[in-house]
Amino acid sequence: MLCKIAVVLSLLPAPAFAQLRVVSLNASNTGASTSAPRADMSSILSAIGAAESDDPLLPGASGITRPIDILCLQESRSSATTGVAYAALMNQIYSTDRYAAGTLDGATSGAGTQVVVYNTEAVTLQAMAAVGTVTATGSPRQALRYTFRPNGFISDAADLVIYNTHFKAGSATSDRSRRNVEAGDIRADADTFGGGRNLIYLGDFNVARDTEPMYATLSAAGTAKAIDPIRAPGTWSDAAAFKPIHTQSPWDPALAAQTGFNGTAGGMDDRYDFQLISQAVDAGTSGLQYAVNSYNAFGNNGTHAQDAPINSGAGADARVLNALAGILDHLPIVADYNLRPRLGLNLPGDANLSLTTDLTDFSILAAHFNATGQTWFAGDFNADGVAGISDFSILASNFNTSAARPAQVPEPGMCSAIAAMLVIWARHRRPLRANLALAQIV
Repeated sequence: MLCKIAVVLSLLPAPAFAQLRVVSLNASNTGASTSAPRADMSSILSAIGAAESDDPLLPGASGITRPIDILCLQESRSSATTGVAYAALMNQIYSTDRYAAGTLDGATSGAGTQVVVYNTEAVTLQAMAAVGTVTATGSPRQALRYTFRPNGFISDAADLVIYNTHFKAGSATSDRSRRNVEAGDIRADADTFGGGRNLIYLGDFNVARDTEPMYATLSAAGTAKAIDPIRAPGTWSDAAAFKPIHTQSPWDPALAAQTGFNGTAGGMDDRYDFQLISQAVDAGTSGLQYAVNSYNAFGNNGTHAQDAPINSGAGADARVLNALAGILDHLPIVADYNLRPRLGLNLPGDANLSLTTDLTDFSILAAHFNATGQTWFAGDFNADGVAGISDFSILASNFNTSAARPAQVPEPGMCSAIAAMLVIWARHRRPLRANLALAQIV
């Protein structure tokens, strides 16, 4: 029987390295006739999902390729129109039904509201809230706060809180003042969560430099201090040194007749769109960490001409660049975030984050037994860098446990699997990989 179990365990799949891909995009879908994704949006979203994320300010790339998990949109008509339509498009792209739209719309004095679309197989939407008040001297639109829990986590300490924002546009003193009012509302709300929380501030900031009051307010010291993950402070507007991180405007007027979209002209010369993160996300202390070298303004690798449309460069396939230049006047901001499971945040022994400890988790640990440099996803549950005997003990103690139900007496079919674990546990002094130890049992 144990030999058969060894064969079965060797065939069970190991989990993929776990990340979340978060995208922010001002897609200009506020009109009654333009509330849905435009014709080339499918090319853009599918290309984002197929691309290896790459911060153009750093050498190399992140090594991460995955579909979008959370898509935050600005300038949307409503969740019921724009949100639902984008969720349907994502489901069409991947031939699935796993994408859903949020249901909350914020108050607005113009240029629509923000919406969110998310992958239900990756995250669970725990809560939504509108932040701030729309006034003539303050926010033109409410910021929207979404609280997501990465699937496979059992503690709210690992929840991800996203602020989806669209700040007041313009360079007048009154515009800067109104942006700062909104930033103050957002920071006051974020500070109530206390320290150690996973926060992302994203959206269309409409800001030209890091010395502007609203940016200083977001990044001021405190429990919810916003951090630029790419560490690129400065005066971004029309500065060639920041060309690889500019986000506005990719639009090519020459394509207007073909696409029917009339965007903001002037070419690529501003960093208006952002994802900023909290200290917890920067350090990875609460189950989620920014993946270094993943942040990018999609389609921009700095090869385009200054003040020219994005399709003058080579930051993506020509078809994708023309789609970006044809239907958008803001580039999508893409960033990946590594999941960092640990005891207290996750079910002990749940290597593949299925919320159940079972034979698959045992197979994962067995495949990496006694190996160093391992993570939770390889069976290192106590974070000592080794998938070892103490990790087997953790798994055995929680075997056949689900986050949805308490531990129970195992069914007869599970008894032999537990026996196999105990054999490995008893042989822990032998320098053999667990799956080899099983294979020798007769």
